[in-house]
Amino acid sequence: MRTKKVIPMPLWSNSVLEEFIDHIESNTKERNNWLQLIRTIGLEEALSFFRLSSNSIADTREQL
Repeated sequence: MRTKKVIPMPLWSNSVLEEFIDHIESNTKERNNWLQLIRTIGLEEALSFFRLSSNSIADTREQL
């Protein structure tokens, strides 16, 4: 019996990925920093970190 390969769902959605791409395209220094982080910890971890950091920025804006 053949087993099906299970592809895990990413921890981030397409909207998070699009927001991340928009963010790093807007600033060369930010892009270089994020690309270095991706090289160090991997894309999924970097996107998870981005999602958390962008959520806290949004929470701070709501509090102002």
